[in-house]
Formats: sequence, structure tokens, C-alpha cells
Amino acid sequence: MDSAIEDESTDVVAFLNTLDLDAGRDDLTDVAAFSSWLAGTVDVGRMDVAASSLLRARRLRDALRRSARANHDGEVDHAALAELDVLSRELELRPRFGPEGVVIDSDADGGDGVLGRFLARAAAAMRDGSWARVKLCADDACAWAFVDASRNRSGRWCSMAGCGNRAKARAYRSRGSEDREI
Repeated sequence: MDSAIEDESTDVVAFLNTLDLDAGRDDLTDVAAFSSWLAGTVDVGRMDVAASSLLRARRLRDALRRSARANHDGEVDHAALAELDVLSRELELRPRFGPEGVVIDSDADGGDGVLGRFLARAAAAMRDGSWARVKLCADDACAWAFVDASRNRSGRWCSMAGCGNRAKARAYRSRGSEDREI
């Protein structure tokens, strides 16, 4: 896999993983938690984050996670895309034209500006096709976001050693119990 794809998606995947079902952690519970996560993860330093930015952060995370979940089967979550479209206006995304081509960026400040940059990166990945590699773990108890590095884009679990192994063991046990019932 092209390392540029993974590098470009790193911040977005980290944002998607502000919800960690396995650990029972949500970094978007309140303004202070979101501000702390931004300062520690995105290296933006301390900034004032408005309550409206927190609400947009939750909506953005949810829509991007639904879109990433749809990537497993090559599907499109139209409701998620509609929400991303609304958020692109709220986060003041604008095209910029320059020698490197068209770049999407946000005119918003503060927390909304950071969210706008996440959405702009996701939009660039959707445009170039690399977004199809951003997925959520197929284990619903985990649902960790990851970049599918498999050659044929068939990755389903965040880790074969963890979630993938547990899923295969469950499938094996399930097949074994069916054989015993006969």
C-alpha cells in the first residue's frame, strides 16, 4: 500500500478512533475532553473550543464512521454523505486553486477549523479513491477505524491477531457445534 495514503489518513483515523468501544472511551464527551484530545493528538496547542464545535465533531465522527463501515462491502452510505455535505458548509470548506492543483481547505477558526481540515482530508481521500481503504473493524464490539493495507482491499479486522483471530475462533466453534448436532 502507498504510504502516502496511510500518512494522509492518519489524523482522520485518529479522529474516528476518539470513540473506542472496546475500552469504553469517548474523547468527545464534553468540550474539555475534545479540547484536550485536540491538543494532545493533532498538535494544535490549547485552543478555545465552542460547544457548537463539539456537536459538529460528534456529527462529523459519526458520518465518517458510517462511511468507513460501508467501505467493507464497497457500499455507499448516502445519509452519511448528505451529512458530510451539510458539515462541509458549516465548516466553511472552500476550494483553493494553485500550482499544485485544487486543494480543499477550511476558512473556519478554532475547533471548527481543525474539523474542517479532517473533512477536507477525508474528501481528498474520497476523491482519489484511497478512502475505500479506511474501514471499521468488522467486530461490532470493537469497531476500531483502520487503514486496510491488504493488497486486494479485503481487510475486515483492525488486527488479525486480535479481532480477526476471535472471529475465526467463533466461526470454528460454531461449525463444530453444528457437526455435533447431526
